[in-house]
Amino acid sequence: MTTIWTYDYACSLHDEWIFLLRSRWTKAKCLYIIARNVPFVVLTTDLYMSFTPNNNPDKCLMMINIYSCFSFISVFCSECIFVLRICALWNKNRFVLATMLCASLAVLVASMGVAFTTIAASHGMTSTISGITGCYRTTSRSVQLSMPFLLLFMFELGVSPGIGSLIML
Repeated sequence: MTTIWTYDYACSLHDEWIFLLRSRWTKAKCLYIIARNVPFVVLTTDLYMSFTPNNNPDKCLMMINIYSCFSFISVFCSECIFVLRICALWNKNRFVLATMLCASLAVLVASMGVAFTTIAASHGMTSTISGITGCYRTTSRSVQLSMPFLLLFMFELGVSPGIGSLIML
């Protein structure tokens, strides 16, 4: 997956630079740049956690928190772009914007609360590849780890039909 992702970035880099340099700087452009490039930091942090020998649980927990923060930054920027696109489709209706912001803020707070409370104390453990130790996120509550994704899925699924029915009232 990383190879295909990197290949896609390399193939589209020239066109992306032309687009970024010729267009004017806006908040949406900044959100796009952050959403497009933060996954590299997330991937690097994940690889560092997985392949760096570390037996310090506090350092592992700190790295998992950093990983989670960058993941939320990436998701937050992507969702902001999504909200901006929905508002543009509804001709910048203030009611739609207020509804979307309230709903997205509720989903973001709930997701962050669930995600950061389910981070279990990590420890160095041997990988399936012999001789490699690293920080692995271990928890017995795997359903709770998927809750932020389910909340985000419900938000995105309900936004288009939900906003449409609210405006029709």
